[in-house]
Amino acid sequence: PVMIYIHGGGWRTGDKRSISAKPAYFTGRGFVFVSLNYRLVPAVDILTQLQDSANAIGWVKKNIARHGGDPARLHLIGHSAGAHHVAILATNGRFLEKAGVSLADLKSVVELDTQALDVPELMRGSDNDLYLQAFGKDPEVWKQVSPRDNVAKDKSIPPFFLVVANERDPKLAQASAFQKALQAAGVRCEFVEASQHDHGDRKSVV
Repeated sequence: PVMIYIHGGGWRTGDKRSISAKPAYFTGRGFVFVSLNYRLVPAVDILTQLQDSANAIGWVKKNIARHGGDPARLHLIGHSAGAHHVAILATNGRFLEKAGVSLADLKSVVELDTQALDVPELMRGSDNDLYLQAFGKDPEVWKQVSPRDNVAKDKSIPPFFLVVANERDPKLAQASAFQKALQAAGVRCEFVEASQHDHGDRKSVV
């Protein structure tokens, strides 16, 4: 199986080399581990950035067999902004479809501590520079990049595992609502409150 990691950094910083103990953890359990990069805002907009990640996943599907991975067993994991990436890529199939990947190719998604699961709710009345730079001011774009707004039945959405650090709203509220939406759509979703960890805890495996 192949575990594909998407890094965080508020959509505007970060690098695929920031992987902590993840490669050792997953390769020790029989996975091939891949960490990808994407162009950052404001050099590109959020839709282009998401397509960058999707294109990288498409490359993995086409080439991973040469590195010992099974292209039919792709798993996604992301932290923070990267967790938003994996959540929207696994619910809004348009990005992966352009890269030659279907939602059915994804076997699971691990979402580590993001606040951007319901983007319209996050952006309603917000003056947070980080989110404004990432998501802009167009409500139609918000819906396109909002995992909660793209959940529906019969879309082959893979199982999700949600992790929230610090037990802090609104992350908890968003994760809980997202879990309920997935479950209502018939998608398996587990949700863990990892209160012993903070958002950037490098000591944690994940």
